[in-house]
Amino acid sequence: MDNISNLIAEFEQRYPGWRWLIRNDQENGYYVNLMTLDFEMINTRHLVTKEPTIGFTGQKFEAYGVTPVEAFKTAFKRIAL
Repeated sequence: MDNISNLIAEFEQRYPGWRWLIRNDQENGYYVNLMTLDFEMINTRHLVTKEPTIGFTGQKFEAYGVTPVEAFKTAFKRIAL
């Protein structure tokens, strides 16, 4: 049986330097976000309205699951798609 520690170790070995986040979401179960080396959130302003906007660089692979293991496995598989 997989456990979250083994999945994280495998992820970190395959994708050194990538970041990951796991949190419990009360509405959707567990949430996992796997992020590339160049992933960043950028705060900018809309060119016309001048309203603050949030943008991203890089890629993120997100998933929800009933357990942290299920969510992590789903997000991990999305990298290969």
